[in-house]
Amino acid sequence: MKNRVIFSAGVLLSLTLIYLMLGRDFAAVSAQFARANYLYVLPCIALLLVSMLTRALRWQVLLPQQLSLWHSFHISNISYFVNSLLPLRAGDLTRAWMTTRLDPPIPAFLTLSTVVVERLFDLLALLGLFGLTLLLLPARPEIATFGTGIALSVVIGAIGLIVIAVKPDWFRAPLRRLRGSALERLRLEARFEHFISGLRPIGQASILSSALGWTVIGWLVDVLAGWTILWILFPAPSLASAIAMIFLVGVSMALPALPGNVGQFETGVVVGLWAAGLIASLNPADYAPAVAVGVTFHAATLFVTTLLGLIGLWSQRVSLRQVAAAR
Repeated sequence: MKNRVIFSAGVLLSLTLIYLMLGRDFAAVSAQFARANYLYVLPCIALLLVSMLTRALRWQVLLPQQLSLWHSFHISNISYFVNSLLPLRAGDLTRAWMTTRLDPPIPAFLTLSTVVVERLFDLLALLGLFGLTLLLLPARPEIATFGTGIALSVVIGAIGLIVIAVKPDWFRAPLRRLRGSALERLRLEARFEHFISGLRPIGQASILSSALGWTVIGWLVDVLAGWTILWILFPAPSLASAIAMIFLVGVSMALPALPGNVGQFETGVVVGLWAAGLIASLNPADYAPAVAVGVTFHAATLFVTTLLGLIGLWSQRVSLRQVAAAR
């Protein structure tokens, strides 16, 4: 029931944003598409491919000596592809299922715990982008307040994971009390131990530094991809504007949405470019170039995700029907 409510809210929000971005002045947006220089899409796609590789390298670091780069790259690409097709981050469950098929298998809860760590690292990266946005651009009160809320959430989440990793016995004791009860069938103790196993790498300096390093590299590549795509319509855009755009796009991806984050992604681009001063206002006539950039950037992202996802399915010898059934 909860998932249905979230999905319904996401659909409603996406449709509303699509109307606001495209429906209020479609002629103005169409005119921007007509004058865009699409040659810049090619280097953008190349950078997005590099970004996907950096995320695979990070995941491999979080599962030391358990996952080859081949499997890390293709399985993570499949999970991103499934996320673009299905709601409620179904790709994360797909990733967990696929690691159980490896030889030797990796427990699903161990995989899911590394996904949680990845989310934390990505939130820390967004926090860094937020700081750079405030540093490099004239501060807008709306963005500053919004970013501060994200910063507080990141800090709370980081503290929570650190407490679980450092003091797991605090959580083991309540689980032991469930022995002999009906809840014991859920194997919560075993699943918690698998979850803790995935958090242990963040307590090792070498693994932590490597994972954070790949996170930084990956987001920097995303910023370069965003900066490249801006050239299709904006002459000499600054890196600061790309940073603001990628920050807002990253935040928008956390909102409930239609599969593929249609509407939310484009809104993140528009608000980011408004925060950077590349568009004068949030009126339809003014933000039409930003909408065209957002749609093009999103299309390039979905192209890379789909291409690598299909290659991943072929390499792992699985079909979309199997993936859907495994959910």
